[in-house]
Amino acid sequence: MNYLPVYTKIIPKYFPSMYYIEPLAGPGLCKVKETGDIIIGSPVIASIFSYQEFNGYLLIERDRKRAEVLKKRMELSARNVEVIAGECNERMIELLEKIPGTGHYLAFIDCEGLDVSWDVMEKLLQRQGDILFTLQTGAFFRVKGKAEKNRKNEERLIRFFGGDEWRYCKSDEEIVGCYSDKLKKYRELVIPISIKGKGSFRYSLLFASRKTRAGSPWIKAVEYIKEKVENCKYKYVLGILDLLTGRGKDITDYFPEREV
Repeated sequence: MNYLPVYTKIIPKYFPSMYYIEPLAGPGLCKVKETGDIIIGSPVIASIFSYQEFNGYLLIERDRKRAEVLKKRMELSARNVEVIAGECNERMIELLEKIPGTGHYLAFIDCEGLDVSWDVMEKLLQRQGDILFTLQTGAFFRVKGKAEKNRKNEERLIRFFGGDEWRYCKSDEEIVGCYSDKLKKYRELVIPISIKGKGSFRYSLLFASRKTRAGSPWIKAVEYIKEKVENCKYKYVLGILDLLTGRGKDITDYFPEREV
């Protein structure tokens, strides 16, 4: 939500068209399990908070019913919406073919696990665009722990990384560095944003972009977002939800009652 206005204000100055890509799109709404709150999903955010509308919204959702619902929700706030029902690794090439060679994209790849294979990522990286990639470090170590005994888990990791570099990673920092190095072969600028939730829950959001002759001035916006997100604690998020839903107290609630 913070980066969209920056991206959609700058890109039209240099490219004839821009596209929003999300290969793991969901139904357009998210439910917070702990509180039961319903909040808008990332595709809807992309359609609402842009400074200038994208030339196309290219989305993939595995579940056909969710894909149909997503399309209807998106069309309430955006034009040129295309939702493909299917598995992201199988349909990504079809999606990329819809972007002109001169076009630019912003891709949000919101993995819940080891969802997108490296060969698909490479095809995406070969085109012009910025990427926000959710790297589930916790999920990685859970699968790695099973890989020695289960060949299928080992194959999942090899597909995800496009090799076996992951075998030598023993910490979140090392796995983030490993995947960042792969992205840097195609994007000079890779900024990791560390996100920690309740208990041991954590993941990293990787921003990847090319350097420009002007020095990539929008990177300051990303660094600002990184600082804010990394300092945002679990309790702050709950407080924000309370305010948005009306559960939070108004300042007058703290004043003593008196008769009128």
